[in-house]
Amino acid sequence: MSLAAWIGLGAAGGVLTGILAGDVCKALQPIGSAYVMLLESVVYPYLISSLLHGLGRLSPKVALKLLKKSWPFYLAAWGGTLGIIYLLSLAFPSSPPPIIVDAADTARTGPDFLQLILPGNIFRDLANNYVPAVVLLSALFGVAIQGIESKDRVLDILVLIRTACVKIWRWVVLLAPVAVFAMFASTVGTLRVAEAGGLVVYLSLFLIVCGILAMVVVPVVISSLVPVRYREVIYDLRNGLTLALVTTLSVVALPYIQQAIEKLAKSTGLDDEHKSEIIETSLAVNYPLGQLGNFFVYFFILFVAFYTRTSLSTGELAALPFMTLFSCFGSPTSTVNAVDFLGAWLKLPGHPTALYVETMMITRYGQVALSVMGFAFLTYLMTFNYYGRIKIRLGRLLACVGLLVACTAGLAWGGHVLLSDVLKTPQKTYLGFTMPEDLTKGVKAKIYDSREAYLRDNPDAGLKPGETVLGRIQRTQTLRVGYGREIVPFTYRNEQGDLVGYDVACAYDLARSLNVKLVFVPVVYDKVEQDVKRGIMDVWAGGVYVVESRMLWGTFSQSYYHSPMALIVPSDRVAEFMDMDEILCRANLSIAVFENPVMRGLAKRLFPQAKQLVVPDYGQLTASKGWDVALWTLEQAGVWASGHPGYTAVRPKHMGAVMIFAYLMHKNSDRMRQLVDHWLDMRQADGFLAKQRAYWIEGAVAGGVRDR
Repeated sequence: MSLAAWIGLGAAGGVLTGILAGDVCKALQPIGSAYVMLLESVVYPYLISSLLHGLGRLSPKVALKLLKKSWPFYLAAWGGTLGIIYLLSLAFPSSPPPIIVDAADTARTGPDFLQLILPGNIFRDLANNYVPAVVLLSALFGVAIQGIESKDRVLDILVLIRTACVKIWRWVVLLAPVAVFAMFASTVGTLRVAEAGGLVVYLSLFLIVCGILAMVVVPVVISSLVPVRYREVIYDLRNGLTLALVTTLSVVALPYIQQAIEKLAKSTGLDDEHKSEIIETSLAVNYPLGQLGNFFVYFFILFVAFYTRTSLSTGELAALPFMTLFSCFGSPTSTVNAVDFLGAWLKLPGHPTALYVETMMITRYGQVALSVMGFAFLTYLMTFNYYGRIKIRLGRLLACVGLLVACTAGLAWGGHVLLSDVLKTPQKTYLGFTMPEDLTKGVKAKIYDSREAYLRDNPDAGLKPGETVLGRIQRTQTLRVGYGREIVPFTYRNEQGDLVGYDVACAYDLARSLNVKLVFVPVVYDKVEQDVKRGIMDVWAGGVYVVESRMLWGTFSQSYYHSPMALIVPSDRVAEFMDMDEILCRANLSIAVFENPVMRGLAKRLFPQAKQLVVPDYGQLTASKGWDVALWTLEQAGVWASGHPGYTAVRPKHMGAVMIFAYLMHKNSDRMRQLVDHWLDMRQADGFLAKQRAYWIEGAVAGGVRDR
């Protein structure tokens, strides 16, 4: 089979494996990461050598004339392609508001704009992947080489480097079937329905528009400006285009393009002795600068912003086309680095480069086809304009542009309709999470719904005189865990009514480690102090905050989590609560807190002038009236908001407060505390706690991202 067939087989196998195996396929992710690294490894050597050779081989006189004759076509090709992509991107509807907005997080503060585009320090630029700065410096060196007498040996070395890079890429591409299998399996295994639908729409729009541009628009425009018919353009370029698509390497089309243009020049009576040199030089320069398919990285970045609910600022949206233009010079494979650079610059969440490489296995064919036609288009027009042979057929040109705009607008409208339906697809929230069977299997557990029921069944539940907590656990072969109601994502009831959560999972694991039975006892906040002192529970779990007042009558384990404080805010009012200083100046602010002495005291300290509205728990928050914001930790508020559309967790600037989570035990529980600490250390080392965080906390807010 051909390589393309093997890649298709790998993609199909990866999709099927992901559907059947699910989360297990995460183990394949390193294979995909290794493939991405290999693709990126020779991007800069290729890009730099191509620009230095393409520009350096020209004489200053020829270079100046070519620049004068070619710049309108570059602007038209670049601007037209980016404009069509922008029109197509209107298919992406306004995403639902982000689940978490962290105004205090400065992580999205990228490097200075001048650092991105000006080559101040080439080593820093290479290390930080500042593609525009590397491109500009390479272009400057290429122009500088033009005036040097003995440059042939250097140019030969550059050709050698460029050829070696292409050869390495050909080797790496042979690994594509295995890599695409691993990446598709890993992605599909954890993909949500809405994400899959969005990807299908993105891929369809990408391929359709690339196909229209490559096979219709570009050849028609060439035939509208150069004395050649549409059929002749397609016929003369067919072999180069076919070979480029089969190998997915646009570079293999270069000889065929040169042959086609020389044939046309000869048939139109263009017999200048420097004709071949002009064509060859134009093609060498256009290869890195005219790959129009590369600019669809702009479309991908806008899709990722929609896909991850990331809102880009007006300045970022305005700068993105220019940054894409500068970073996408080179071969189709070099766009992997461009995505890496743009994703880092915009601080896009997740792994956009990995997603790009996965989808590139499909989009690469449209991208390569358009890139081949793009540098063929520029070489046709530059060559004939250099000799004054351009003749504009205005009617055909305008009809082609009008048809392109109409088709793109229609596709954007259709995509918008489809993606709007995708956004309406119900998402799995924290309420749909269940306890993994491997955690609960073999552990006998009993869950009480009320404190009174537990005390009725266990009238002598307290510690006996002189008995330690660990001694009582060993005597009764039972671990008693106190839990709070609706303390998402630590202890709460899911939609089936089962007690689930991060701390519930940890309680099962601790009971298994001790080889004892497990009893869950609900806590009542105004009685929890006396219950801990009496010892009716061995461990209080469920998002327990470490505060000084509790240290007076209990002892804490080491901390297992921490989170800054945040506000639950109606999504349409997020902008009003981005800065703590402005919030404190608000009159008649009403803040909701659940029945918890720590939360009520913290709300009073943070918002001394605000009116407090106490609710039994945040499960009843949406039914309560008269509150502007609710106070909770950032992760807890984010998980809650993920299950309540229309609400967002906001961490305002200058809020400052951070909550530490730990397990609380009887004051004289030194041995039990030491055991719990050792258990936490062990589970931290073997990845158990990280796995629980990924599932119960990060997984619960997977539909949202951290914004500014």
